[in-house]
Amino acid sequence: MRPRVAVSSCLLGNPVRYDGGHKAQHWMLEELPGIVELIPLCPEVEAGLGVPRPPVRLVQTDNGIRALGVDDEELDVTDRLNRYAEGVVGELSGFNGLILKARSPSCGYLNSPLYDSRGNQIRLASGLFAEYIERTLPDIPVIDEEGIQDAATRKIFLDRVFGR
Repeated sequence: MRPRVAVSSCLLGNPVRYDGGHKAQHWMLEELPGIVELIPLCPEVEAGLGVPRPPVRLVQTDNGIRALGVDDEELDVTDRLNRYAEGVVGELSGFNGLILKARSPSCGYLNSPLYDSRGNQIRLASGLFAEYIERTLPDIPVIDEEGIQDAATRKIFLDRVFGR
């Protein structure tokens, strides 16, 4: 049986991004299905945010990091994304790895822009979903679509997926 790897659905060509688009990684679709089973996953859609949807970004607030609307900061989807992550963590514990969308407010892995309340980027962070999975399932290998394009990094990730 091939290892099961959850992948941000937009990377598999599914039109689930906030603007109704995708970020298909054609090389990934050509090379990885022969060695692992790819399972699509979109925390924002699964949390009920719909397509299309208003764009959100990570904002450092007095109440921690929140996923707030870019155009309307009254829009706060943090709790919805966190509930989804909490609900799916049991299912993901049976997976062998995750490939996530870089710089996403939900899926970004250590590279999502984090803003202050005035709209200034202050640092990079993990998206809410990625951070939750990283914290609760630390043994599952996680990478983003940029990292997996590098041959050496991809080999390390796949070695971990296969338990080598």
